Amino acid sequence: MMTSNIRLTLLVFLITLAGSLTASAQGASFSVHAPAQVVEGNNFTVTFRVTNANAQISKAQAPQLKGCTLLFGPGVSTMESYSFINGTAQSSVQRDYTFTYRADKAGTVTVPSLSINDNGKTLTSKRASITILPPDRSSRQQQSAPAYDDYQGSSGTSPDIKPNDIIVTVSMSKDKVYENEAVIATIRVYTKHDITSFRATTLPSFDGFLSEELPVNEQPHLVHFRGDNYYTVIVKKCLLYPQKAGKLTINSGRYDVTLQTYEIVSNGFFATRRPISKNITTLSNSVNVTVSPLPEPRPAGFNGAVGTAFTAKATLEPSLLRTNEAATYTLTVNGTGNIKYLTIPDIDFGTNVEEYNPESDTDTKFNGSDLTGKFTATYTFIPQHEGVLKLPETPFVYFNPATGKYVTVTIPAIERKILKGSAAPSAAMTGSSEKKDMDDILYIKPLKNETLTAEHHRVLHTLLYVLCYIIVICGLAGAVIVYRRYLKLNADVIGRRTARANSVATKRLKTARTYLNAHNAEKYHEALAAALWGYISDKLRIPASALTRDNISDQMGKAGFGKDLIDRTIKVLDDCEMARFTPDGGDSHSSQLYDETSSLIGQLESFKRKNRQ
Repeated sequence: MMTSNIRLTLLVFLITLAGSLTASAQGASFSVHAPAQVVEGNNFTVTFRVTNANAQISKAQAPQLKGCTLLFGPGVSTMESYSFINGTAQSSVQRDYTFTYRADKAGTVTVPSLSINDNGKTLTSKRASITILPPDRSSRQQQSAPAYDDYQGSSGTSPDIKPNDIIVTVSMSKDKVYENEAVIATIRVYTKHDITSFRATTLPSFDGFLSEELPVNEQPHLVHFRGDNYYTVIVKKCLLYPQKAGKLTINSGRYDVTLQTYEIVSNGFFATRRPISKNITTLSNSVNVTVSPLPEPRPAGFNGAVGTAFTAKATLEPSLLRTNEAATYTLTVNGTGNIKYLTIPDIDFGTNVEEYNPESDTDTKFNGSDLTGKFTATYTFIPQHEGVLKLPETPFVYFNPATGKYVTVTIPAIERKILKGSAAPSAAMTGSSEKKDMDDILYIKPLKNETLTAEHHRVLHTLLYVLCYIIVICGLAGAVIVYRRYLKLNADVIGRRTARANSVATKRLKTARTYLNAHNAEKYHEALAAALWGYISDKLRIPASALTRDNISDQMGKAGFGKDLIDRTIKVLDDCEMARFTPDGGDSHSSQLYDETSSLIGQLESFKRKNRQ
């Protein structure tokens, strides 16, 4: 029995071993890996990777790179892997051939493609491009690249932060535009050190523009800027549409930044590096944009559209119109430009229809320089009489900033016959069976068997007469008072924002809760920060462009808030901003931050309510 078990085990082992030996290998491939940027004078490597192939690469096949010197190669490393999934064994063999070069001259270098032979099959790698940057002005002798971990001081000392070690710039894609022509504002950071905290205390203000924030997905990369090499990344990008002509200025912003440098600590026979954090404040530049007015006279049919390649069409549904039954006229505009901010044009349907307020909708996407998409206006109406509905051809006019001219797109005329419908007419259009064919007034119903009398009574100087006068005068005075108060409230825009601050913040908190439940951290932190910052802006009457920690503290102090409440407000604001840019605390931390924000808004609202009492 034992001998039988041993034989069975040996048989299973041999079958498994045979399966491993015949494991299928993945497809062969040949690729190249090279850095995107290198600083002049530095060494860099180019690696050719051969996967699941028997071909070899020799030193004689090392590519010659213009402006570079081959120092070593190839260095060969091999990695093998096996996997057994669902009864199928797979193997992979990866072999890297690494060549080391020195960058001798700034410019663009192309790594040519190489071809190898794998058992009669030719494998070819793709080309790669390398940008060689000039060295820093301050270190042309050393010719070293800036790196987050390369800035070191002498033993026991911390390197100094120089003014040009971090630069924040605001740049515009165009410096001359027309009204409502798109221009992109980009806020970019250049740094020679690792940034552990970046907080905008005052953002650049886009006064005079309609602003649309754009998504930013750029990864940090090395560039040569103002004579030095920096790691750079875009922190904010906005699509702007100027709303008035003249010279518009984007004011500079203010930023609190924490940079991390390193100092050398000697431990006898060896030395270690210790990170040192330093807090600095930096300002971005201001930039001007010259906005030209749209040419005059503006043609009929121009409704503010500025862009290129606009098209317009209209449809009328249903195809067969009937009285007292709803119909829909749809105007669709496609193009590139300020399509998101178009207004609903007026359409004349005549006097024999009952019209409803039109509705609009937009569907746009960013194409790299402007918004492209569709604007839809929907008009609902009800024909009241049989006949013919005639909608004349309508011009849709837009301004093309590329040519500096107005362009007219003609929407064709539409003519439809209106038949009698089965639906009952509205009460306003209902008359007796003796109704005449009148379009301007309602039918006048005649009196039937009514007895008229000549008896009458004098009401002049009676008590009822006097009371009516008093009631009318009081009512008129009350109406004047109410109307004046209404005008005053409408004029007080800031006061209305203050009164509605709590309700607006509550809606934003509900939106944030929805994103939190959906585990959408990015949208959640954005909505939570908008709720708190927006509430403080509305309640303390601080413009969004002036929202800073110092300004909030000053205004809360002037409003009578206690120091504990002011400190708590600043702390929650900092927590919201930190969580927004480093959303890695998990759902429990996010839920706790939500509760703190909601509690703080409630406490601030309760304090203001008590002061009013």
